[in-house]
Amino acid sequence: MKQRSAMKKWFDSGSPWVWLNAGAVSISLVMVVGLIGLIAVRGLSHFWPADIVELSYAEPEQEKVILVGERVDHETVPAARLALSGVHLPDGQLTANRTLLKIGNRDFFGLDFKWINDPWIEDTRKPEGLMSIERREWGNFYGYLVNVKQQGNIVAEGDNAWDEFQARLDRSNSLFNKIKSIEKSDIGKINHALEDLRIEKRRLELDGVAKGTAPYVEIEEEQKQLDGRYEKLRVELNELYSELNRDQITVRISDGREADIPLAKIVQAYKPNTP
Repeated sequence: MKQRSAMKKWFDSGSPWVWLNAGAVSISLVMVVGLIGLIAVRGLSHFWPADIVELSYAEPEQEKVILVGERVDHETVPAARLALSGVHLPDGQLTANRTLLKIGNRDFFGLDFKWINDPWIEDTRKPEGLMSIERREWGNFYGYLVNVKQQGNIVAEGDNAWDEFQARLDRSNSLFNKIKSIEKSDIGKINHALEDLRIEKRRLELDGVAKGTAPYVEIEEEQKQLDGRYEKLRVELNELYSELNRDQITVRISDGREADIPLAKIVQAYKPNTP
């Protein structure tokens, strides 16, 4: 009886519900932390520079090619599904592993991604000299830095090219940001002011105010001032664009071709395979 009475008092005191609530809160916190950890593991990898691989790839009855890119996915595929895409496995082989490779260089290869079949990969390497270039258009570009040019003339190549490239890229991005600031802010304000004057002039016309009177003269004077400011900004922009388009780099891509990329088109570049 005493034991049952003590148990009843304990329940009546509410202590079990306090412990249950504390346990539920603890479990919830553990689940939230676990979920955040899962999101971090799965999500942050997309923002972290991935290693770039260079591999030799030889499909049956095809010449061997060199492919460069980032591994973004891997899967096991049934033979019937591969047959639909024109890939036929040897008799008796029911499945095959394949890798999705982000090859970039869309303006040269026509696509950003390529599925490759693992059995046809002959060799895989991670050269330290491989670059990943983030461009303002056409997506990523992968390749080896050959040289740095100023107005078409080589100013650095070999071991000195990378540092020179990075220094000039900082200059290029600074110029690009300055140009965008002028176009969006300074010229944007002028365009807005001109539109206000146009609306004010139209209001005067609808109100029947005679042309040539003081309100029209004031509007025309403000337009002249705004046009003068715009002309100065246009001259400044032309000079900035000329400076921005000064530098280029030459990059060798996986098939041996070399391409000149203006620094004005580059956001950043890094060598993810370099320790």
